[in-house]
Amino acid sequence: MITTLALLLLAGCTEPSTTQGTTPWTATNETLGLTTTTTSPICVWTYTALDGSADTGLGVTVDEQLATIQDTVKTTLKWDQSGETTALSTALTVSEVDWVTGVLVDPDSGEPLGSDTGSDTGSDTGASEDCPPYLAMVGSLSLFTEDGRLAENVPVEALSSVAGTARVDASLDLSELVGGDLHLDIDPAEWDRVTIDIAVNISQGVSGGELAVLAERAFTPASDTSTTGSPTTTSSSYENDIARWPWKS
Repeated sequence: MITTLALLLLAGCTEPSTTQGTTPWTATNETLGLTTTTTSPICVWTYTALDGSADTGLGVTVDEQLATIQDTVKTTLKWDQSGETTALSTALTVSEVDWVTGVLVDPDSGEPLGSDTGSDTGSDTGASEDCPPYLAMVGSLSLFTEDGRLAENVPVEALSSVAGTARVDASLDLSELVGGDLHLDIDPAEWDRVTIDIAVNISQGVSGGELAVLAERAFTPASDTSTTGSPTTTSSSYENDIARWPWKS
């Protein structure tokens, strides 16, 4: 399965902008009709736009950072189900760069949670090790395979906390896939939503990544034991790896 990379985030500083929010995190799956809200402390993020000559907070300028992550990378991809391999070209193109800083706040009051609250992390402004700064790069990721199964150009936000590196996590609806048949081991018609999850790590011009399929559906069990008089809706999901790179036989 695709796992989230634990970013080693570095400290940095810059002039803040006003792009931020203070509402509790809410995840809504419109297809399944399920909503989850948490009232745990949250990070409020501030985005500061950077131009090419600006320092990124990672010890390099924007231009220097992009020079190491925007090259086209050619490698070999292996399809997990069939074991077949094919040539893969990937390229990250960046159109917007922001330095992002965070403040840990109470979701109910919106007040910063800093050292004045008794916390041993952060300062009295709410700056916290729980909300370390990072570089956000908006653009697109292209994925093209020689066998024609992938011919994608996906809008993405790449994140970085170390100079010369970037992490991309993106999701593409199966219906939006431009390439050919991925030979999935499920029938998409039996699911409410099927997406292709993309995870890519770029480091000093080297690209590594994985593709996985995620299928979700909502249903009412045949033996509904709800005592409220209304049907109980539940959900199920399926996830499996599709491909990975670089592959060396």
